[in-house]
Amino acid sequence: MNKKVRSDSIAFKLALTFVVSVVIQSLLMTALLSLGGVIGQSRENAYQIFSEKVKNRAVTIEGEMKNVWTNFELYTDELSRYFAEAERDENGELLEKEELLKAAAPTVLNALYYTKTTGVFLILDRGDDENGSYPALYFRNANPNRVDERNSNTYLLAGPWDVAQETQVVTDAAWRYQLELTDANRAFYEKPFGSIGLAGDEKLLGYWCPSFRLYDGGEEVVTYSIPLVDQRGRAVGVFGVEISLNYLYKYLPPSDLMAVDSYGYVVGIQTGENGEIRPLVTHGALQKRILHGASPMELKAKDAENGIFQLENHNGNEIIYACLKQMGMYYNNTPFSGEEWYLIGLMDEDALLRYPHRIQEILVYTFLISLCAGAGIAVLISRWFTRYSRLLELSEVPVGVYEMGSKGNKVYMTNQVPRLLGLSKEQERAFCRSQDEFQAFLKKICEKPTEDENVFCLERPEGKRWIRLTFREDDGKKSGVVEDVTEETLKTQSLRAENDLDGLTRVLNRKAFERRHQKWDGMLRLGKPLAVLMFDLNCLKRVNDQFGHETGDKYIRFSARAISGALKEAWIYRIGGDEFAAVLEGVPENSIEECCRLSAGQVEAYGKDNGFEAGIAWGYAIPAPDSAETFGDLLSRADHNMYEMKKQMKNIDKS
Repeated sequence: MNKKVRSDSIAFKLALTFVVSVVIQSLLMTALLSLGGVIGQSRENAYQIFSEKVKNRAVTIEGEMKNVWTNFELYTDELSRYFAEAERDENGELLEKEELLKAAAPTVLNALYYTKTTGVFLILDRGDDENGSYPALYFRNANPNRVDERNSNTYLLAGPWDVAQETQVVTDAAWRYQLELTDANRAFYEKPFGSIGLAGDEKLLGYWCPSFRLYDGGEEVVTYSIPLVDQRGRAVGVFGVEISLNYLYKYLPPSDLMAVDSYGYVVGIQTGENGEIRPLVTHGALQKRILHGASPMELKAKDAENGIFQLENHNGNEIIYACLKQMGMYYNNTPFSGEEWYLIGLMDEDALLRYPHRIQEILVYTFLISLCAGAGIAVLISRWFTRYSRLLELSEVPVGVYEMGSKGNKVYMTNQVPRLLGLSKEQERAFCRSQDEFQAFLKKICEKPTEDENVFCLERPEGKRWIRLTFREDDGKKSGVVEDVTEETLKTQSLRAENDLDGLTRVLNRKAFERRHQKWDGMLRLGKPLAVLMFDLNCLKRVNDQFGHETGDKYIRFSARAISGALKEAWIYRIGGDEFAAVLEGVPENSIEECCRLSAGQVEAYGKDNGFEAGIAWGYAIPAPDSAETFGDLLSRADHNMYEMKKQMKNIDKS
């Protein structure tokens, strides 16, 4: 009865303690959320996520615009060489422009497919012609991602009729023999053509033209064009590509920013000294509805570090945020470098700051719910704790944990750690008081690695035990987990031992040899003596040819027994058909030579007894004092020495 009263008393006290702690925790949490900047931090996180999305899209679209769509240098060079050979009149004007366009059509068409754009154009200088029409080739591709031999997705917008026939390209309904430019769309031609001579390389005069329509009712496009000169530096015209807005915005999906009703992305431009940014490329009815055409955008900084601004001049009642990321479209000090392009992401406040707003809304509910639920949960936890805490203390789960703080010299460990490490009471007390002594003890354990990572063998009075040590260091605190893996290690060793044996000789095989390389490298780094030996059987092929493979197999088996018998303390491996390797630890050099001569003599005698010539060539290597050689270095040296002996044996046979 007393025990029950005591148990109930403990449970009541624990429950009361938990309830009080939950109430205090709820109050503190509410205060911290309100005063500790959690809401502000969540707002900053929302800004940062918004910024990263726009930045990633800016990098993507900039990469396409600068590295893919404008990668037509091969074709402009080809056209320049071609125009150098064209005939000109006494004023330097090109003659037979129609024939030139016909001849250049395949090159222009190849550029369209190579750049994977929606259009490509070659516009020649019209000379003294004042009618507003330009000799030109203008192809469009309805599907840039698909090319076929019949040019089924391609059509001719401007150019000689013969070009359409020769290239098997259909003409558009708006086809014209020459390209007609107006004041509203001629910038894509006149700006790059008018900049000829402003830079030493015409490739630096490329111009990205804002969106326009080539003709009334036509598709809205942006273009990139460069002036074209022949190899003598004489002006020819303009060459470039177009990207339709529909195709461009496939790389700018509005769902990036909002799942539904997204304002998406706008391409803007900053010109002049006032730094105003105006929309350059817009897409979709929603953007055109909220933005004031090409008027400068009025932006109020919200998070300048992440490029977040509030858009103040828009047609709508909602609050809209804009994230600006600059795209490097031009090299510095080029004619158009003053036109800085930006990718602008647009989001309304409710979508962007949804989580901060929700935090504010649920802050009060959190406090009330925690008060109500905390009491009941605390009672359940306290009763569970009193019921199972004693069982946990008495459990024999073979896992222990320890921790060493950055301050002080104490080591904190669970009850299982001393048992798993085989510590005496004196060691346990000493290690708990001294981190240095405990770490030295662990280091000594780690000096005996096994083939399994982080698994080490302990010599205990009751026999060998294997433990796994896992170390971690965080903010100066060192901790670790000690786990008894004896049972699984023994099973693994049993399976591995069978898999590691060579089927013919029953010595270890090549797979086992290669797996132990890392272990031997570790021994060499610790300065432990190690010797590597290589053996090669003589005349095995001759024995197989003259006496059969069964005799050859017996020859191999006997040689393996001879090597194993002479090198009793070594690991013996068959690493090839007639090659063996052995690894010795701590054996003097003179003993190695004696063992090798003994095994070689036994094999030679075996061959004489069975009527054939037999023998073993051998070589070995041991590290020099203070050497930095790896196991691979020793193996190579031993192999070299073995082959030197084999060559000497062959020379003796010849003589």
